[in-house]
Amino acid sequence: MIGVTVGRVSAPAARLQSTAGARRRSEAAPGPLGGWVSAALIALLLVVASTPLAAQENAASVAVAVILSLSGGLSLRYPVLGASLIGVVMTMTFPGRDIHIGTGALASPIAVVALAARGHLPAALAMAAWHVIPITAVSVLRGDEGQHIVAQLMHWLALQGAAVLGGTWGRSLVLRAGAERARRFSDLAEQRRAIARELHDSGVRAMTQVVMLAENGARRPRPVTTGNADLTRISATARQATEEMRKLLEMLRARDEQAGGPIEPALHLPHPIPARSGQDAFPPSLAAALEATRLRLAADGFTVRTGLEGADQLSRSTLTLLTRCLAEIEANVLLHGDRGTPVTLLAEITEAVELVVLNGVAEDPLRLQGGSGLAGMSERLVAAGGTVEAGQEGRIFLTHIEIPGERAAE
Repeated sequence: MIGVTVGRVSAPAARLQSTAGARRRSEAAPGPLGGWVSAALIALLLVVASTPLAAQENAASVAVAVILSLSGGLSLRYPVLGASLIGVVMTMTFPGRDIHIGTGALASPIAVVALAARGHLPAALAMAAWHVIPITAVSVLRGDEGQHIVAQLMHWLALQGAAVLGGTWGRSLVLRAGAERARRFSDLAEQRRAIARELHDSGVRAMTQVVMLAENGARRPRPVTTGNADLTRISATARQATEEMRKLLEMLRARDEQAGGPIEPALHLPHPIPARSGQDAFPPSLAAALEATRLRLAADGFTVRTGLEGADQLSRSTLTLLTRCLAEIEANVLLHGDRGTPVTLLAEITEAVELVVLNGVAEDPLRLQGGSGLAGMSERLVAAGGTVEAGQEGRIFLTHIEIPGERAAE
């Protein structure tokens, strides 16, 4: 096993953060203004519905109706407090048979619904039972017939049970909608990251190579001629970048035409290796990919040593991923590497595939700044169950990649 000691490059945690944040928002109470407006409207409706009947009894009944109505509205903002006030008022009216509760009792199921909708199911059940007991006790003290008492009890139990079920069902709908919204936000964020990775791997990386080839050619003592190899490589790299960008845009356009379909978490483009005369665009093996990388780096003035241990029989998906990683590492070596320090490419294939790259760091690298290639490579590897570790020790930069070694089909 190839041993390394570097700092791990972690994949972004945007999905978990966005999901947790959306869940917290879905469980939060409505905004202060909207919540109080709703509470006031409910209280007003209860007052209009209960006070006319209570006014036909006595002033105490009117006061009780108003208090119950206000408590019902308050329960939308503070369900435990509102439900407790309703229970206290109903309990206090229990000894006074001449106090008429009437339709003011409708505040009770409203408070129970609010409790269940906030997730306080035990409190909702307790409050529902508390509110039913005084009403039933008053009927018993009034000497109502047994059938009437049982019918009234069953009516209130059904009403309170419906309130508990309604609040619980409404809460589940809100949570389900919040989870779906969070999932879509997370999928869209992953889609944007995937597009950014593809744009980096196609356009940005190729344009960086073009700039560096042009600058290297300008620094050479002899003038650049039409037959110079640098011009050929610049042309081939630019053509490749154009073709990759065209493929990416075609894939995005196809997804736009399929509106309403599921959002895929990532884009997958076949990564063509910058080909030379007589070379295939896709290497047939990891050894071929290492050799192609060595040839390209050698053409840019680097001394490269490669090594491979194990059976070189990887699946196409694993080989494609490793080829992408090698291309990103190659771009970083070209951008920041020291041509006076040999570059080492080591690979080992066992149950997993390990790839280690050692290169020197130039004291005065080109002015081009590094991008998000390492982060994109980390995201690709994590999606495949792999890891990437990278770090600098002195003038040496080390990159270590490990992924499961899926074998090619026989």
